[in-house]
Amino acid sequence: MALKIKPTLLTKITMGTFLLFLILNGAYYLLLGLNIQFLKAESGIYLANAGKAPAEGIAFIIPIMKNGYNGHFAPLTFLAEFWQSQLFGTHETYWFWRQMIVVSLFMTCISFFSISLAMLESDHEKPTIPTSLAGISIAVIFGFQPIVTTLVSWPFMAIQLFCLSLAILSFLYLIKFSNSNSRTHLWLALVLAYSTMHVFGTGLAISVSVLFTATILIALRWYVAGEEKSVLRQSLTPVFVLLAFTIIHTVLMVRSVGGTPPSESVSIGVSIARYGAIFIELLHTSLRSIWAQGGILNPEMRGMGADSCYGWGLIFILSVTMFSLMHSYLKTPSEKALSRITITMLPTLTLIIIVGMITYRIRTEPSNNVLIGYINTDRYLIFSSFCGLVFIAGLYLISKVKLSASSAAAFLTAAIVCVCGNAVFMHKVPYIIWPEKLISHTDYWNGILNSVKDDTDYQSANWNQSMKTVTDFDITPLTFQQLIENDLEDRGQKRP
Repeated sequence: MALKIKPTLLTKITMGTFLLFLILNGAYYLLLGLNIQFLKAESGIYLANAGKAPAEGIAFIIPIMKNGYNGHFAPLTFLAEFWQSQLFGTHETYWFWRQMIVVSLFMTCISFFSISLAMLESDHEKPTIPTSLAGISIAVIFGFQPIVTTLVSWPFMAIQLFCLSLAILSFLYLIKFSNSNSRTHLWLALVLAYSTMHVFGTGLAISVSVLFTATILIALRWYVAGEEKSVLRQSLTPVFVLLAFTIIHTVLMVRSVGGTPPSESVSIGVSIARYGAIFIELLHTSLRSIWAQGGILNPEMRGMGADSCYGWGLIFILSVTMFSLMHSYLKTPSEKALSRITITMLPTLTLIIIVGMITYRIRTEPSNNVLIGYINTDRYLIFSSFCGLVFIAGLYLISKVKLSASSAAAFLTAAIVCVCGNAVFMHKVPYIIWPEKLISHTDYWNGILNSVKDDTDYQSANWNQSMKTVTDFDITPLTFQQLIENDLEDRGQKRP
């Protein structure tokens, strides 16, 4: 007899939500005329090598898979990106819909996280209409902001969005574990957290924060129950297993950095000051950039000392809050108290570790201006925005505030405003602060093809013109020679 699996209402809502987001994102960005920057930085390098002969392509990707790249050890992710570069080539439409799928998946995970948390607090076993609308609206509020839109426009940043999709699912299952004490939930949380390391290097912060928080939850439960130490060791088995994998993976990440160890580093005092400044500025700038108007100035590094004091002050407040929550649980144990500990600890530890990774990375840079590239750049701000989302939305959704029709309407109104605000932002602001994002990579690539199609002199200006405007790297059409010839041949314009 065939096994029949009937999907739950939440599963149906999640699947429907993904289709809704896919249609919404596709229509929205088509109307906005979003340019997909398939030639930018790593995306362009992968394309250039994907267009080469098979042997040359393999010679490019195998060392990256074996040794990692710039502190990221994610061989399967890099292989997938390379394979997609071979498959999609310079067809912007293909890249566009790949990006729509990834960002829709990311938003669906946020929606699933929000609805599931709301169900934990309520007496309903199934999601209600207000709960579903609120969860979908939270995903829209976070998904339709300039930080996310700019990441969507760059294909290589799909890696970050996928990493955060796994992270929010990991956080959700650990929160569920705090309520259920189910080993299934614990294993899911730990495995999902570790899998983020196979997608992006920052996954280390996510994996460590989940491991540490899981250990705290297990230890608190054990202490309150007054059980034998053997029970504690048995309960911690999943943590020990994933900790071993995390340590091995971290060693491989460190090895991928390579190079000669730096001979000089800034003083410990400077690193401490930088740490505090980065911590507060990441949060401040990410909140300011969510729906901010254009013309934002870069942070002023002469005020780093004051910023550092605020940063360390916030870390102290968060630390006291976490210890206070644990103390409250020991006095009055409850699943609700464990959930509050989990939701507070996960994003806090994640951000603390990310800031530590950044501080360590810039330890050899003498100028404090190096901080600007980290605290004013979308691919770093998305992580602090994400931590803020988990902290604020998580604590709200498990609070005693009932998600009624009126509160769902408020969330929906905010979502609509965010969609409109982001459209206005992307229509007006890039002309001021991101002029390079207005360049159509398809038109630019066609211009390159037209300029070199009849030029057989590889020393000419056509073949050696700088492409830095769109690639960010100082490379020329010679880097894309085989890809250019392939594209011209596909168009029936084979070079002489």
